[in-house]
Amino acid sequence: MSYRLLFVVFALVVAACGGGSADPPGATNGEVDSATTGSESSESTASEVPVTGALVSVTAIDLGFYELDRESGKVAPITAAEVEFVDRTQEPVVSGSVGYTIGYSLIAGQSFSSAVSLVRVDLDGGVGTVVAELGQNRANDDDVDLVEWQLVGSSPTVVWLTEAMFGSGELTFIAFDPTSGAETARFSVAEEPLFDPIVVGDGLVAQQSGSIVRVDESGSTTALLSFESGGPTAIPTLFPSVADQAEFIVVAGGGTPTDEAIERAMSFQSSNPSSKWTTDSESLWWVFSELTTLTTGETAAITGVMRYNLATDAVTAWPLGDFAEEFGDDNTVSSMSQPDLMVRNGTLWIVDIRDDGSIYRLDPESGSIDAYPMVAGDSVDFVRLEAVTTDPEAVWVKTTRFMITSEDASGTTSVGEVYFERVDEESGTVTVSVPALDLNGL
Repeated sequence: MSYRLLFVVFALVVAACGGGSADPPGATNGEVDSATTGSESSESTASEVPVTGALVSVTAIDLGFYELDRESGKVAPITAAEVEFVDRTQEPVVSGSVGYTIGYSLIAGQSFSSAVSLVRVDLDGGVGTVVAELGQNRANDDDVDLVEWQLVGSSPTVVWLTEAMFGSGELTFIAFDPTSGAETARFSVAEEPLFDPIVVGDGLVAQQSGSIVRVDESGSTTALLSFESGGPTAIPTLFPSVADQAEFIVVAGGGTPTDEAIERAMSFQSSNPSSKWTTDSESLWWVFSELTTLTTGETAAITGVMRYNLATDAVTAWPLGDFAEEFGDDNTVSSMSQPDLMVRNGTLWIVDIRDDGSIYRLDPESGSIDAYPMVAGDSVDFVRLEAVTTDPEAVWVKTTRFMITSEDASGTTSVGEVYFERVDEESGTVTVSVPALDLNGL
């Protein structure tokens, strides 16, 4: 039995032992009966039922690649005859009606050395084809050098990914034509690395040396926005009023900071993005969270949401409020500093990935933030959420409902059941809930 198959079987057994309710909760506000589950639709295929929705990959014996219908919860397996399995460790990327993933095919006579390719998926037909050969992840099973590829993103005109030797500090960016598969750009970055790149148009936008930069096909960068005290992203620049600045400060214990404490804390503030940011092609969106000690001695956090318009250079900010920070009795702080983000129909959705985190909707016009806690369900001890961003027309989350199996002084052990769930953009209710175990047939 190959190493890959052993791993897949082990992962499926662990998933099958997961705790939680047999019937998935159906709504974030408790309206359980309103949700559609995918359990009756796992036998659907792309040829039987038109499916339009989220593209997901899960651990499975087969390809493990599926599209979930946003209205019915129907499941359509994606086929890709040229590859044996797809990369389940990274989310596919989608642009319009086309998705992309990394495909693998074992080299003859090897157990975990593979030929690696870029796979294009026609979401209307549910068929994946190899658009470009990337190379081998290693020459053979005895080779200690491992090459890894990571998807960066795509647009209608380009697909970007990175290539790197495992453990190496040098990252190579590669662009491909999405139709022909021709390589259109390649450059390496080592001395001044690019952090958290995202695709905007034909090129990339990334963070580098305290600035947001635009990256062209040669790897040359142009600074767009810098982060510095008193700069264009600093809260005092955007909100000269101390009373307005106070809206961005959360104080441990719920205290109200003095004007002097606010001014001092804000004099060092710059609103650097978290590592997770997003784009709607027109603007960049991110959450910032900066811990500080006030002149009055309290621990506090300066936290909010920021939007940068790429065309006009306009910067806008909104305070997040108390829910973004949790102050413990032992001077610990749990910050919502790296939530998952997505923009749908001009609205920013914030998915708190902390244990028992909620889903939040920011209306940029009014500045109001609505919170939607995810229902755990019977016998569930805690929930973790992740955004699923592969459906440009809807809000999806990957919900894992955990049951604690043991807990002592050495730590806690838990098992969880995974669901892919669509959240209604108006009510916040879960309208579609597909158990991950339905996808792989268990």
